[in-house]
Amino acid sequence: MAGDWLKFEANTPEKREVFGIAVALGWPDPDLVVGKLLKIWRWFDQQTVDGNAQSVTLALLDNVCGVSGFAKAMCDVGWLVQNDGGVSLPNFGWHNGKTAKARCQTAKRVSSHKTNAKGNAKTNADSVTPALPREEKRREDKDTKTSSGISPAEAAIVVPPGATDTTPTHRWTPDDEKCARWLFSRVLANNAAARAPNFDNWSDDVRLLRERDMRTHTQICELFQWAQSDSFWCSNVLSPAKLRDKWDQLTMKRGSPPKGQHHGNFGKQDYSKGVGPDGQF
Repeated sequence: MAGDWLKFEANTPEKREVFGIAVALGWPDPDLVVGKLLKIWRWFDQQTVDGNAQSVTLALLDNVCGVSGFAKAMCDVGWLVQNDGGVSLPNFGWHNGKTAKARCQTAKRVSSHKTNAKGNAKTNADSVTPALPREEKRREDKDTKTSSGISPAEAAIVVPPGATDTTPTHRWTPDDEKCARWLFSRVLANNAAARAPNFDNWSDDVRLLRERDMRTHTQICELFQWAQSDSFWCSNVLSPAKLRDKWDQLTMKRGSPPKGQHHGNFGKQDYSKGVGPDGQF
């Protein structure tokens, strides 16, 4: 009998988050990170319903995987979020548990249905209705397709009976959400009591920065990090929406020299050098 399982993407060992955790822990082999991640993900799948672990600390998760500092490294790359109430896994429902398994099984069922439909079309029996003329058959095929290009038979099995459609309806990507959660981790670094925001809204604001303003995730993180390290902006730019609103102002401020420093060293110029007693050069 097959047991519970976790969705594991084939490219996980090469993801930059895995490399980031390996670097933070000083490990030369990223494959070591993957094994520990599976232990953490398995614990969340077995011990939580929605990926939120109330009253659980980073130290407790370190005990789960057997490595001190591992949970903190996950937070730093956006794969774990710590708050006053405990810890949580981003995108838990999409990658873990029965919902992920249902999506995978649905995809296989659709593929199997198409294969069986082709096989049944080749069978011969006296009771089978004669084939339609080519033009009439083409017209009937067109009429029986739904607006999405899926036949009624296929559409009927897209979502299994009793299951809910968990296909994301938002426009932002998982990387947008990772970026949003990383931004909040910078806010927590300055204010551990900060309340967790609506990450759907934050992720969509990151998407707007990326799609409309043509900013990369790296640029977004770097400028937000600078704002959080500035004595003035750290309390005035606390969200990706505010970052977007103040982007040009922050960029100019970030590029200006520190207070008291002058461009071109003009403050140390000797303006009397080369000038004669009569004031002529």
